[in-house]
Amino acid sequence: MGLLILFFIVSLPVFLFSPGPTWQELNSFIVGEKINQGLRPYVELIDSTPLLTQWMYGAFNWISGQNITLRHSLALLILFFQAGYIGLVFINRKAYTETTYIPSVLFCLLCCVSFDVISITGTLLASGFLLLAVNSIFREIEFREPNDSSLVKSGVYLGLASLAVFSYVIFFFAAILILAFFTRSSLRRQFLFVIGFSLPHALLLSYYYLLDQQSDLLNYFYKANLFADERVFQNTKTLLILSSVPIAYFAISFFSLNRATRLTNYQSQLLQAMFIWLLAGVVHLFFTRSLRPQSLLPLFPPLSFLLTHFLLSINRKRFAEIHIWVFTIGILLTSYLVRNNFFFEAGYSGMIVKESSPTLVDKRILILGDDYSPYMKNQLATGFSEWAIYKKVFEEPDYYENILIVNNQFALEKPEVIIDPNNLFAAFFRHLPELEKQYHKKGNVYYINEVNGAN
Repeated sequence: MGLLILFFIVSLPVFLFSPGPTWQELNSFIVGEKINQGLRPYVELIDSTPLLTQWMYGAFNWISGQNITLRHSLALLILFFQAGYIGLVFINRKAYTETTYIPSVLFCLLCCVSFDVISITGTLLASGFLLLAVNSIFREIEFREPNDSSLVKSGVYLGLASLAVFSYVIFFFAAILILAFFTRSSLRRQFLFVIGFSLPHALLLSYYYLLDQQSDLLNYFYKANLFADERVFQNTKTLLILSSVPIAYFAISFFSLNRATRLTNYQSQLLQAMFIWLLAGVVHLFFTRSLRPQSLLPLFPPLSFLLTHFLLSINRKRFAEIHIWVFTIGILLTSYLVRNNFFFEAGYSGMIVKESSPTLVDKRILILGDDYSPYMKNQLATGFSEWAIYKKVFEEPDYYENILIVNNQFALEKPEVIIDPNNLFAAFFRHLPELEKQYHKKGNVYYINEVNGAN
């Protein structure tokens, strides 16, 4: 309870001074609504969001709708349980010379580096699976005895994490290194781990294969996540400023641990394993398709682990308490300064959804472009959710497959308004003449004819 109260107090600015919904949260609104309407991912809903994240968006859209405060509250509870789980894992695995919940406290403090961390996204779900995998890997290092079920579970957890955030595949390779260096993993057992990781993907591929829809899954999930352009919501300068205090304390911890801490061989191996995990988290930042402060979340467990070792190595508790206070104030201060644009070219302007035109309200619309802001006050019609994925459909109107996709999408639901800044929609009239009869154009916007009504 004390940890929950502490976490709530330090995260109060998220609730009191939230700058508004982010683009990632807007995407969760859109995808969650279409999932609740029954659209099939990658077949009817054209979006590269991983399957488990789409399901999660659907669940939270059913629970909270678009209530930002309620969603932040639920995200806070999820992060709190993750913090508690981290503390229990490190205690049960005897990672330190004494029993302590300092890692849980540090994890909560790290989650306050930015308001964006405390939000419902796929990163939040994937980080939970990562923690389950860390627990299983720690068990492998601790007991050093063949436990095939534990090894397969580790792979399954990492496979599920990659079905929540695809770029978390990187942690699969980090886990292979940890198992190779610190456990007695034969080639057979490494193969079992690979099978565990592949199992969720194999089940997903098998399901779409049985429905004869595997091409949609390959194009809109695997290919899209591997080759689609990265969307940078925050520049490197902003992320470095937000991370400056944790980076400083990591540097202090790194140079002081070897000479100030006496660890058993097992604890030393755990420390090295978490350092590999930390490096994997840094590498992940270069491959994520959505770079923002919440992308730092996989770094928080290993950072909490390493900083706790540093704090426990301080002989005088008063000095350790001073470090915790400096750490807390530093994180909250940098977060406040960035949120209020104190630093040049550092802030949240690229993350926040700007107000759209007030002329469109409560309409079922389709946007043929990458400005999704009108969706804040309207609903997406059809399943064209992610412009980076479906823009090729509208840019190549002479391909039969694209004509068929557009026809099928408009059969699902006809938009009342189509925003077409690049004049792409008219090219389909030659192949789908009934659409030309159903819409009229004003400027770069198509409106459905009142005679036809909206389906």
